[in-house]
Amino acid sequence: MAFLINVFREVIAIICIPFVAKHLGGIASLALGGATTMDITIQLFLKELRNILFQLFFYWSNSFYSSPFFSKLFHKA
Repeated sequence: MAFLINVFREVIAIICIPFVAKHLGGIASLALGGATTMDITIQLFLKELRNILFQLFFYWSNSFYSSPFFSKLFHKA
């Protein structure tokens, strides 16, 4: 079930990123992909939004490197 949810989220992001980037701006479209922005939807950003690649990398690295910290902080083992 989790796999299907991830696939649907990615499909929705792939469909919505060009629309959101055109009407709301490139920075707003970064949030649609979530943690997989640097993996799967990076091709859309390379094609459509070359001017926000630095922000994309910062967003991805921030979420990637902070997730272990926050999971240990909020998960009591």
